This record gives sequence, structure tokens and C-alpha cells, in this order.
Amino acid sequence: MEFNLDKKEASYASLTVNVAEGDYKTQFDSKIKEYSKQVNIKGFRPGKVPSSVVKRMAGEKLLTDVVFKLLSDSVNEYIKTNEIQLVGEPLPTLSTDPIDFNTQKEFKFTYDLGLIPDYTLEFSDKLKFDKFAIEIDDKTLEETIDGLKKQFSVSESPEEVGTEGLLAGEITIGDEQKVVSIDLANLLKKEVTKFTGRKVEDVLTFDIDNIFKKDGKASIIGISKEEIEALAGEISFKLTSITIQKEGELNQEFFDKVLGPGKATNEEEFITELKVILTANYNRDADAFLFNKVRESLVENTTIDLSQEFLLRWILESNRESKLEKADVEKEMDNYLKEFKWSIIKGKIATDAEIKVSQDEVKAKALEGIKAQFFGGAEVPAEMDEQLLGYVDKYLQEDNNKNYYNTFEQVLAEKLFDHVKTVVTINDKAISAEDFKKEIAKK
Repeated sequence: MEFNLDKKEASYASLTVNVAEGDYKTQFDSKIKEYSKQVNIKGFRPGKVPSSVVKRMAGEKLLTDVVFKLLSDSVNEYIKTNEIQLVGEPLPTLSTDPIDFNTQKEFKFTYDLGLIPDYTLEFSDKLKFDKFAIEIDDKTLEETIDGLKKQFSVSESPEEVGTEGLLAGEITIGDEQKVVSIDLANLLKKEVTKFTGRKVEDVLTFDIDNIFKKDGKASIIGISKEEIEALAGEISFKLTSITIQKEGELNQEFFDKVLGPGKATNEEEFITELKVILTANYNRDADAFLFNKVRESLVENTTIDLSQEFLLRWILESNRESKLEKADVEKEMDNYLKEFKWSIIKGKIATDAEIKVSQDEVKAKALEGIKAQFFGGAEVPAEMDEQLLGYVDKYLQEDNNKNYYNTFEQVLAEKLFDHVKTVVTINDKAISAEDFKKEIAKK
């Protein structure tokens, strides 16, 4: 098998592969023998079909399979042996002449290669970044507690309607009785008074078109959009239940729901613990913010001239099933180029620092995510890990191993960031959570 690499430019090359009969004959003959033992043809004993018959029946397909398998393995080995740094993957040249596997003995294949050109990466302590150290301010604390009160609200069923709540009741649509729910918050203020003081089993009559705020009629729960639109004029509504959500109160039950049992026994302890959790969460966000800043800096200040023509074709070929349009790719090409540049830079940093990700690390990260999803922040007994590992394996294999790849990239990013922090210069900068949110909003 002969290879000829023609480097057209720094970021683009053509690879020609000549395949002779001697390169594939042994494998092809072996494939014919294997197939002859498996195929059943009337007139021949099982496993005794002559090779000449098999070749006439399936020779073209078997030869195609053998040649392309050999070609794929050989091209990959050639690229690896010669340490050719690629962007994307080899693409068959569009102008390649047609191949006739029935008559040809020798074959010529040509591939287009996107190359990573020589470039200079400035990655040292000369790069300086601010790392925000988040301080939980009173406004953020108050907003968080208010949100938790709503999140851990308690449902109550009062005896009569007040000025807020969700009312369930029966209405007649055609010949059917339907139970619908109406939120008083979606009614005009003057209309709410018509419901106030009413009790379960009371029957109310009102004009469905005139009681709601703008677009509030669409918020009726329990019937289809078409049925809601068909409702018009005066309707009868038999009240069947009244439900209001009362915000959680700062008591022991609330503390246990938010923090876990026994973590706080009074409001002061609760706020202290909550600040610890918020600080940790915000500092994780601050780490991600810093990593994005480093990434943006490296991408913007590193010149890597990639072949846009090759990348355009490779992106379209890789996303053929999703029917990605050429015009859409061209419109977003600057963002694609940034992603490719970051992938190249990331790979170089990882290689230079000998950063590797093991399969066990990927599994451990996936297990961590699954436990967080199903158990929240609660501690999980060690014996549960063994039971969950079976689910982890299944999860990582889903969607053609896409979950494995995503988890792998997550672990790699964490290791990469840990390394980055030891190389660049980082200045700690105290900032309130409120101001940090403003910094994020600038992006």
C-alpha cells in the first residue's frame, strides 16, 4: 500500500492511497472462505459452496468491505505513525473517480486533510486574571430565603375563598362536565371580589371573556387550548376545591427540608449554614467564570490559521443527519473557528502537562452526577454505589456513547482548570454576590 501526502498549504493537504491486489488478497480470500461456510445455496451441501460461486454472488460486497476496512485502518495508522496533526477527520476527495469493484484489481483513493498549522501558544504566568472571591450580601441572602420559602411552600385548603389561591370547579362543555382550575392571580382585581367569601359547592356565574387579565383566559387548567378558546359568554362554575400556597416559615421543619435533618436548630444557625452553601455555590460559578476568561484569552490571542473551506465541509458531513444548512454554518463560522481553536489549545496543554482521563474517573464522575440527580445533596450509603454502577454503565453507553464523551470532557475540563491555576497568575478579588451577578450579565 502506497501513501502520498501532498501538503497544499499549512492547514490543508491531500493524501493519496494506492491499494494493490496483494494488500487485500489474503483478507479477501479468508472472507470468501468464511462466507462459503455460512451461506446456504440449493444444490450445495452446507459449508461446501465453491469459492467461485460465492464470488459471483457476494464477491463485490465482500471485497468492498475488506478494502474499506483495510483502508480505514491503514490511513489511521499512517496518520498516527507520521504524527500528522488533524482538525476533524479525513474526508474523501469529492472529485474521486468512480470505482468498479467487479473489474478493478488496484484502487486509488484520495482524502482531503485539515491540518493544524504551526502556532505559538503564550501560556505562562505572564497571563494575569482576577478570581472573584464571593461574599454573600444581605440582598442575595434575602432573595435566596424568599425563594426557598416559595419552593418549600405548604398547601392549605381554607373554608372560603380569599383574595388569592387556585380554585377548582366544574363547568359544562357541550354534554360533558369538566373540572378546571382558575388562579385568582390571573383575574382582574375587581373580578376577584365576586369570588371572595364563596365556599365549596357554591355555584358562581360569570362572563368568561371579561374576568381575566390580558391573556389570562389561556391559563385555565384542565381543558385543551381549543376548548378554552371555545368558551364564551356567561358560564356556570361549581366550586369544588380551594387551594392556597403558604410560604414556608423559618421553623425546624423548614430548616430540615432545606439543609437536611439536624443541620440547624434556630434561625441564626440556619443563616450561617445557608451562607456556607451559597458561598460554595457562587465560588464554583466564579471558578467557571475564571476558566471561561482564560479560555477566551487563549483563543483570542493565539493565531491558528485553519482551512475554513475544509472545516465547512467537515462540519456539514459530520452533521448530515441533522440536515445542517451550509448558510447556517457559514453564518456561525467565527464561533466554529473559536471552538476548533480551543480544542487544539486544550489538547496541547493537556499533552504538555500529561493530563489524562481514565475510564474509572469517567465512571466516578457519572456516578457523582447520578447521585446528585436522584438524592440531591443527601449522603448516600457506600453500599448503594455498587447498585448504581450498573446504571452508570448503561447511562454512559446511551446515545452511541455520547454521555461517555460528555462526561470525559467534563473530567478533562476540571483537570485542565486545576493545571491552569498553577500556571497563570491569579489575583483574588473580593466581590459581593450581587456585583458578581452583574459581571456575569455583562457577557
